[in-house]
Amino acid sequence: MRFPGNRFISIKTRLFLIIVLFLLLPVLVLGVAWSIGSSRTIERTAIEYNQVLASQANYNLDYYFRDLERATLPLLINPAIRSFMTIDPNDEYAHFANYEQLRNEVSPAFTSGRTDIYSFALLSLQGNFFSNETTIGAEEMFRLYGPMMEEQLERGAFRIIGVNLAELTPVMTLIRVSSFPVYTEARGLVIVNVRLNQIMDFAQKVKLGRTGFLSIIDASGNYAYHPDRDKWGKPVDAAVWRDIAADRDLGYIVSGKGSAKRIMIHHRSALTGWVVVSEVPYAEMVSGLNPLRVMSIWMMGCMAALVLVLLGGYALYLTRSLLRLQRLMKRAEQGDLSVVAAAGDNSEIGRLNGSFNTMVGEMRRLIQEVHVIELREKETEIKRQESMLKALQSQVNPHFFYNALEIINSCAIVGEGHTISRITSSLSQLFRYTSNHRHHLVTLSDEIGHVRSYLDIQRMRYDCLQSECRVDDDLLDAVSCIRLTLQPIVENAFVHGYERAERMPSYIAVTGHERENAYVIRIADRGGGMPQEKVERYNRAFRDCPPDARDEDGRDGAFAGIGMWNVHKRLRMTYGEGYGLDIVKSDGTGTVIEIALPYARRSGADGLPQMEEDGR
Repeated sequence: MRFPGNRFISIKTRLFLIIVLFLLLPVLVLGVAWSIGSSRTIERTAIEYNQVLASQANYNLDYYFRDLERATLPLLINPAIRSFMTIDPNDEYAHFANYEQLRNEVSPAFTSGRTDIYSFALLSLQGNFFSNETTIGAEEMFRLYGPMMEEQLERGAFRIIGVNLAELTPVMTLIRVSSFPVYTEARGLVIVNVRLNQIMDFAQKVKLGRTGFLSIIDASGNYAYHPDRDKWGKPVDAAVWRDIAADRDLGYIVSGKGSAKRIMIHHRSALTGWVVVSEVPYAEMVSGLNPLRVMSIWMMGCMAALVLVLLGGYALYLTRSLLRLQRLMKRAEQGDLSVVAAAGDNSEIGRLNGSFNTMVGEMRRLIQEVHVIELREKETEIKRQESMLKALQSQVNPHFFYNALEIINSCAIVGEGHTISRITSSLSQLFRYTSNHRHHLVTLSDEIGHVRSYLDIQRMRYDCLQSECRVDDDLLDAVSCIRLTLQPIVENAFVHGYERAERMPSYIAVTGHERENAYVIRIADRGGGMPQEKVERYNRAFRDCPPDARDEDGRDGAFAGIGMWNVHKRLRMTYGEGYGLDIVKSDGTGTVIEIALPYARRSGADGLPQMEEDGR
């Protein structure tokens, strides 16, 4: 997996993201959805339940009012009450007799067995008033309801006025219109004050949780009943009443926030217009859900933690095993093939580690085999080069000695004994030098001495020969050289430069100068030289051909012989690239050949010579 910017995500990070995205996040989302859904379900169920309770309470209240309405029916047909409605207020005797009948007969009969009836009063259209309590009470009733007599008679046969206080006792006042079809003038009001005990009893019997309660609001928007007595007869909050009035019969209101959130279920009575309100705190409605919610959260949390521990532990095991294997592979890449991975079990990781161990073991075996093969090949190559060097050297020595014997023979013919002695002495030095095979590598000083002996012999042969040998004496022992490197080139100048060009040898110069990483010996003559294409062919061969290049028959091909190609091959085989021959110039005025030789020693910080390590 790769992010923008070539950023890779590790397996550990990918496993963590998978666990979070596909385990923890779904559990969290499901938990939140379950909590919200269950809360709404319980809320809806609680609202429906409380609506049933409110409807039942309203039904009971309507039944009670109907019972009161039925209880007042006998008053409407009672002869004494009919007489009360028609008596002339100025007829004191008739008035007194009627009062006695109402007090002694009608009132006991009406209130008998009804503990909820606090008092009742009669008001006639004629201006008469009566109360079963006191005359003062009757006068108070007439003062309150007399002026609205006509209005009350027009509004209905049975009405509930509201809640008020009668001698500090909260009562509910009911008005019943009294009218007789035959006696149209016998019209008035029957006013009944009912104690609120009955209403309080069935309101308090309704249990709405620990702190929920039931309240009753009359048609005017005043509290007919509330657990807080100070609110009796007081108006309801305008906003609440507006919401209640917006619903025709049944509904609910959610008010408050947080811990103060409450749900008010209201039900309006079609009979009385009164509203029964059940008010329950929201926290209590969903309180039964909290233990289940907490238990569910704990269960989901424990399950998620268990899965996280199991998956996380296994992911950690996988990533650690893979990282350990990765480190071992890195060490193997760096060449440490002694690494071993733990392969104790038969799991995929164990089998992978076992395969890694098998692979590393096989690599060790192959490397050892290759190393043995390389050693054998190198040993074979060294033996082949040694045999080739010996063969090349054996080619040089006889050719040179043949030429030397020819010189001695020439001197003997002319009778130059002293010259023969000098030639014989120089030749013995040459024999001693060429026959010494103990050391293949010599210093430039040894090789220069050998060339000087050779030039001494040639000067004795050619009187006109001028030779020059100028090399830095300080570097004679600091430059490495192969035995018989310079002499074949000098001899080549005599054979090819002078004899084949039919010129007398006149000049041979051997000089040296320093170059970066090499010391260059320059051999110059004034012979006939070589054609330019031959010079280019030789230089191209010196530059490009490998030191052991041979033709199909195993010979040196076009360069077979003992001359420059012989010397160049021996230098390349011994010192490698950068060393060997180069024909600087070859024309009718002579030939100049340079030989690049390595330093055998270098000057240290103190100026003293130090031996250089031979890389070969």
